[in-house]
Amino acid sequence: MGEGISGEGLTRRTVLKAGAVGVASSGWATLLAACSTSSNGGTTSAASTHLTPQQYWAKYGQIPQGTFSLGEDVHELDWWKPHASKRWHLGATIPDIVDPHFVAVAYGIARAATELGVTIDFRPAASYADVQGQLTTMNDFISKKVDGIVIGPVSNVGMSPPIQRAWNAGIFVTYVALTANDQRPPFSGVDLVGSGVQIGKFYAQQRPNDKVAVLGGPGGVLGWKQATDGEMQGLKTSPGIKILGVYNHDLDITVITDLARSILTAHPDVQGFVSFADIQAQGVIAALRTAGYKPGAVQTTGNPLSRQDLGLMQEGWFTMAQRVRSSQWGRYAVWLLVHMLEGNQVPDNLYNVTDMVTPATLAQFENQLEGYDFAPAGWTPPATMK
Repeated sequence: MGEGISGEGLTRRTVLKAGAVGVASSGWATLLAACSTSSNGGTTSAASTHLTPQQYWAKYGQIPQGTFSLGEDVHELDWWKPHASKRWHLGATIPDIVDPHFVAVAYGIARAATELGVTIDFRPAASYADVQGQLTTMNDFISKKVDGIVIGPVSNVGMSPPIQRAWNAGIFVTYVALTANDQRPPFSGVDLVGSGVQIGKFYAQQRPNDKVAVLGGPGGVLGWKQATDGEMQGLKTSPGIKILGVYNHDLDITVITDLARSILTAHPDVQGFVSFADIQAQGVIAALRTAGYKPGAVQTTGNPLSRQDLGLMQEGWFTMAQRVRSSQWGRYAVWLLVHMLEGNQVPDNLYNVTDMVTPATLAQFENQLEGYDFAPAGWTPPATMK
C-alpha cells in the first residue's frame, strides 16, 4: 500500500534537504529558489512577470525536467499551490465525461478553478474516437486566445498539431491523464507504465499460475499502449502466468461486453481479465453475469475505484482495483498551467500515488474515495468553471 510509481520521485522534504547542494536532474531546487510563499499560502514567482512560451523556454528550456511523485497524504502538495496574479482564462478538454474517472478529473479541474480564482471553459470530447470534436475544441480555444489549455488528448498523433498551434499562438499547455507526441507540456496523472506494472505484478503475485486475457483499450492512444505494456511486464514476473492474448477495443461498454463474451467462448478456461480501466472490468463483469459465472470465479482488474465499482467489489465481482485519485490529476494539471503562466518552473511529470485494493482491503479506503477517486454524488461538470 502507498507505493509511489517513479524511479526519480522527490518529496518536498528531500528537495528542501538537497536544495543547498543542488538537485541536478529534477530542477526542483531551482523552482524553490524562484518561488516564495505568498500571503494566501500558495507560491508566486519572485520576479512576478508573465512570460510568453518562448521567453519561458529561454529561461527554463523547452522540455520540462524532473518528476515529483506524491505519497499518501492528499495535502502533501498544498505548499506548492500557485498564486494567480489575475483571473486567467483557460480551456480544458478531456476524452469524455461518460467514464466516472473523467468526471472525477473534471471535478478536480473545477476545484482548481475555484481555489485559484481562474475561469475555465470546459469542453470534453464525446469519446476517444472523437478526434475531430477535440480538434474543433482546440481550434476554438486558440481562436478565443485563452491563456492556457489543459488537454487529455484523445490521440497522441492527431492532437499534436493543435498543441503546436497553441504554443505558436502564445498559449501554454499542460497534459492530464494522457499525453500527445509534443514533449513540451508537463503532465499530471500517474506513471502509466509503472501503474500498469503495478496491476500486472499484483495479479501475478495473487494468482501466479492463471490463464489471463489482457484488454488493451483503444489502439492509437499512446497512454493506453504504455499502460498495457506495463501490465504485460508485471504479469511476466510470474513464469506460471499464461497470456491468452492482448485485445484492443473501443472504450464502449457494449463493445467490451461483446469482446469478453467472445473470449469466454474461445477460451472457456480463462481465469482472469487484466485491464487498465474500470469500464473494461465492468464490461467483463456484464459478460460473466450473463454467462452464469459466480462472483470471483474469474478475476477482474482496473482503475479507478468509482462509486459503481464499490458495489461490484462488495459483491465480489471486481476483484483487484487500482486506486488512482483521479480528481487530483485535473486539479494539479491546472496548478501546473498557472505556475507556468506566472513564470514558475514546473516538473515534467507530477505523479499521483496508486494503491491496489481487493475486497479484503476495501474497508481501509472506503471513507477516502469521494472527492478524490470519484466526484460527489450528483455533481456534473459545468461548461464554465470558476
